[in-house]
Amino acid sequence: ISDGAFEPFLLSLTRFASHHVYSCDLCTQRGFICQICGGSDIIFPFQLDSTARCKECKAVFHRECYGGTASCPRCERRRYRREREEEEEEGEEGRVGSTP
Repeated sequence: ISDGAFEPFLLSLTRFASHHVYSCDLCTQRGFICQICGGSDIIFPFQLDSTARCKECKAVFHRECYGGTASCPRCERRRYRREREEEEEEGEEGRVGSTP
């Protein structure tokens, strides 16, 4: 660190890893599509300057898109689905109890 060789090493390592992720078919499949704007570009959590990540579900969005929303769309879908399942379970319990 003191002789200044560590920073260039880290920069080259970061460039190598980023290039690999962007060009590897398997790695690009692990990327995210912004669920807010629906853009076609693949985004990754390590793109700290241009992405934001939901603290609850860990989904990744464009920073600009996520900053303009009140809540995470993925969390909202999961919450809605959970509520629907609970309502269905309550409805089924009511029907089972009323059968002669």
